[in-house]
Amino acid sequence: MGRTLNLFAEDMNVVDVLIRLYSESVRQIRHLDTGTRTRITSHLTETYNGTAVIRAFGADRDFVRESQRRLDAHNRCQYSLLVAKCWLAVRLEFLGYSIVLLSAVFAVAFRHKMTAGVAALTITYAVNLTAIMARVVLGVTETETYMMAVERCLTFTKIPVEAEWYNEKTKPADNWPTMGCIQFTDYCTKYRFGLDLVLKDIAIDMKGRQRVAIVGRTGAG
Repeated sequence: MGRTLNLFAEDMNVVDVLIRLYSESVRQIRHLDTGTRTRITSHLTETYNGTAVIRAFGADRDFVRESQRRLDAHNRCQYSLLVAKCWLAVRLEFLGYSIVLLSAVFAVAFRHKMTAGVAALTITYAVNLTAIMARVVLGVTETETYMMAVERCLTFTKIPVEAEWYNEKTKPADNWPTMGCIQFTDYCTKYRFGLDLVLKDIAIDMKGRQRVAIVGRTGAG
């Protein structure tokens, strides 16, 4: 029994390495899987909402091909997850049955020093140890993998809160507007915090009943 426990302790180092390799790979695959699933959902929603326009312009085949492309990307992630689980299961089974084999070899080699009952008990514990080790390792890795959902929730909690729709500080006067004109003086804006300005020091004075056209390239604002 002592020799079997020593072998198990040595194999645990290998198990630790397998867990690290498996968990790091599966974590990245899960991120890709979540991203591809989101793209599929958004594409289906956009397609459903724009069905009339898609049919009017005869773009059915283009959207079908795009849907197939996104499904293929998602299926590749699912297949990679399945292969990773099989990879880990094969190596855990190999380690477990190596312990069983060595236990049987020691039982035969030292048959004159141990009874048949002790030998049978050693092999039985080795067999049970294989199943327990596989369940524990898979449970730990799956728990670590699904904790990414908690990580995403924590990320959402750190998103800056948007300003209130109604703000007393910027509320216009009760008699506003007093003139039919729009004025911009040294106006600057950006798409979001942390990006460069897309409009810088804009000065516009649009009189009432005046027709104004804004011309610019795509994305100019």
